[in-house]
Amino acid sequence: MIGRFQGASLVLGSIAVASLVATGGVLSRGYDGGIFLSTSAGLVRGLPLYSGVWDNKDPLFYAASAGATAIMPVMAFVMDWIWIPLAGLGAFLIARRVVPMPMALMIATIVTPLLIVGPLYEPGLTSAPGTALALLCLGVLMNRWFLLAGIGIGLLIFLKIMLVPGVLLCALAALITLRERGAWVRLAAGLAGTVAGGIVVMLLLGWLRGYAGMLQRNAEYSSTVMTYFGYEPSWWGHLSKFTRESGAGTSMMSISAGIFLAAVVLVLIRRHAVTREQIVAVAWLGACLVGIGLLLALSYVWRHHAMAVSLVSVIAVIAIVGLVPWRPLAWTTLLATAVLVSGWTSVGHFVEHIGYRFSEWAAATLEISEYPRDARLLNTVPMSRFTYARLGSNDDRGFLASVRSGAELACPDFHAYDFSPTETFSRLYECVGTVDVVLVTDSFEEFARGVNAGNARPILDYVDNSFGCIRLDDRRICTRVAALLGDLKGA
Repeated sequence: MIGRFQGASLVLGSIAVASLVATGGVLSRGYDGGIFLSTSAGLVRGLPLYSGVWDNKDPLFYAASAGATAIMPVMAFVMDWIWIPLAGLGAFLIARRVVPMPMALMIATIVTPLLIVGPLYEPGLTSAPGTALALLCLGVLMNRWFLLAGIGIGLLIFLKIMLVPGVLLCALAALITLRERGAWVRLAAGLAGTVAGGIVVMLLLGWLRGYAGMLQRNAEYSSTVMTYFGYEPSWWGHLSKFTRESGAGTSMMSISAGIFLAAVVLVLIRRHAVTREQIVAVAWLGACLVGIGLLLALSYVWRHHAMAVSLVSVIAVIAIVGLVPWRPLAWTTLLATAVLVSGWTSVGHFVEHIGYRFSEWAAATLEISEYPRDARLLNTVPMSRFTYARLGSNDDRGFLASVRSGAELACPDFHAYDFSPTETFSRLYECVGTVDVVLVTDSFEEFARGVNAGNARPILDYVDNSFGCIRLDDRRICTRVAALLGDLKGA
């Protein structure tokens, strides 16, 4: 049983952590957040993912976000309030088989959320749901629910495919160590059935062909971006960029590796007193180090990609604490390990980060009710029905949710970048020739003065020659004169 003091500490700590998660976990309309909101809104409007509205994230992430948008638009901004508690549940399912119950509850309610919303955290991105589902998969594996584990890994393929290799390594370690009869068959059945079901659902929704294209484009994406920023598109280049940009991530991985070595030594010393589950936890720490290391070496480009390291940190805490025999020393080890793998360089850094999270909360909550400029411009077009293209970057602010009915996004690539491949600009050039209205932001016009000038300039020249435009601040709304006259005649 949990003592009164421990119970009160867990309750107060959980409330404090929940407050931190809430204040930091609101999706911003800026940058990737706006893209997520617009893509989700497009799905709610009936546009097929990838072929009707484009982004390069996995389909289950967008299915969940679109579902939240359909239920209540504000939910799309606070999805991390769901994902982070689920991550805590996954950590609890693992820890309860490895450490005493009070420690398992501490790891679930306080340690895991704090590690996820640490210095690497950015609200609303795909790493939080990916980490949550990965921990849930490991949790059901540790409890020998192998069919459910197979279903979870299948879902992870469609939610955060880059985490799948590491989780599969963990599954292999569990199957070998736990030696449960029929476990391989149950896990394989759950995995195969979920993947087959996901493919059928995407086929029915019209997403499957676009999904295959997205995977192919993503395979080329990281190399293109690395070259653009002057790095070698190799595993060494990705790791070099990671170590230069993410001191916290590098520290978390290095310390977790040291904890793994210490855990292996403890297993060898106490081999007669160690349970199979504790051995599995140590093996999982090694598998996660390898899996996340490969992920960073193959695909690290942006700083938020380092968020996946929090999965390693959570497993490191569970693995080492389970091997400490003396209860007071185990509690000390739990707290010390959590601090070491958190990525905080000092108390001052932590306090400063808390202040930043509160200021971010204030800004993000104000943005929820924002009426994006793109939507305002499109809603002024004097046509009852029209097709449009958007020539911009990740400066859309989630505009698509606020565009009126009768306006149809005809060009799926509503955001492009200076490092986007030629094929993206070619698709835009072809599509712009078919629409009634084009929205052009200054961000896209900058591309005509960069490395993609040869691809962007013809599109802008076509718009200038074929459309009449008006400007509002940093963007223009351009209407094809023939389309406008035709609409007026029809009226």
